Amino acid sequence: MGRVASQEGLRPGTVLAGKVRVERFVGQGSMGVVYEAVDLAHQRRVAVKLMAPERAQDPDARTRFLREARAASSLSSEHVTRLFDVGELFDGTPFLVMEFLVGGTLEHVLLRDGPPQVDVALDWVLQALDGVAEAHRAGFVHRDLKPENLFLCERPGEPPIVKVLDFGTVKDLTSKATKLTRTGSTMGSPAYMPPEQVRAEEIDQRADVWAMGVTLYELLSGQLPFLGASVMQTLAAILRDAPIPLRAHCPDAPPELDAIVMRALSKDPALRYPSANELLAALASVRAQMPRTTRVTRTVNMGRNLHIPRPDEFADTTEMEGLPGVDSRGVGRAGVNARGPGAASPNGATARSRPHVVLLLVALGAALVIGVVGGVVLTRDRAPAPAPELSAPAPPSHAPPPQPPRAHP
Repeated sequence: MGRVASQEGLRPGTVLAGKVRVERFVGQGSMGVVYEAVDLAHQRRVAVKLMAPERAQDPDARTRFLREARAASSLSSEHVTRLFDVGELFDGTPFLVMEFLVGGTLEHVLLRDGPPQVDVALDWVLQALDGVAEAHRAGFVHRDLKPENLFLCERPGEPPIVKVLDFGTVKDLTSKATKLTRTGSTMGSPAYMPPEQVRAEEIDQRADVWAMGVTLYELLSGQLPFLGASVMQTLAAILRDAPIPLRAHCPDAPPELDAIVMRALSKDPALRYPSANELLAALASVRAQMPRTTRVTRTVNMGRNLHIPRPDEFADTTEMEGLPGVDSRGVGRAGVNARGPGAASPNGATARSRPHVVLLLVALGAALVIGVVGGVVLTRDRAPAPAPELSAPAPPSHAPPPQPPRAHP
């Protein structure tokens, strides 16, 4: 993709390299600013993410920004935001063209609606872990996982899913060329940092395991496991204090789930799950034992990572009836509706939410039952009148046959 002059030129109507037309400013993330735009060739909405002006002249920051492009382009999970193109402005500011997401972050949903049901929170985290697990296998560490970077994305005609956002702070464990994280330098959000990250030590995938443990704890309880009156007090609590058991705040959580979260929050990295894939497997095994509470959405594509029951057997998420009009500061203007556009409301017709295969099987089963019942009814209506009851023939007798009556003179 070509270049335009500078960020100041990105006003509504600006066309980048004849391919993307800028529509409006959306917001700002950890590494850059985001615009809504239109991909002219495909006539689809896209997001254009430019590096923040104050960071654009920092070589290390530019390297991190472009590393996000590499990370996003190398991952195929539908729980990671897709990357379409990469370019630069004439002043050298890099930008990414990515899929435009409609919905809201889990932070927004949590603040507005409070903690979801246990199975709903589990399904959201399982979906996020699917994307994180693939990043871990590719040698990346996200370093800034939190509800604010997990997006509940609406898809036209399909159930909403969770996508992992903002790989701008990702660490590439496979690269030996440049060591961007130096002693005394930390990247991430304080409340979700593990002790080793707080101490600015080397980190690996287990830092993301900790962050996802904090995220699940917060989704289930509405509280952080480590929290102080200031950032410094929060960091001190992370280094010093043991978390309050999850079930003290969320009695509905199974004991096995409490144990998994506590292991993810072990201060010693060696005691945590080695990567997101092992945490995913542990949580999915608990989820498999839980009853369904909704019929609307399900955790998707988990089978490729796990040797456990397929997702159709256990994983549903929320009906999302309490999520109308999610805007999340302009990130998405359409409301999150698990039933999809045009689907029936809770008081209307049947929701368009079950997998197509299930619907087909139900329809075939119903047709079979109707056919059998109809055949029985028709058979009864057309059955001939019952034949008269026949008695068995009498056994032969040795008595002489009866004589005809005699005539009397």
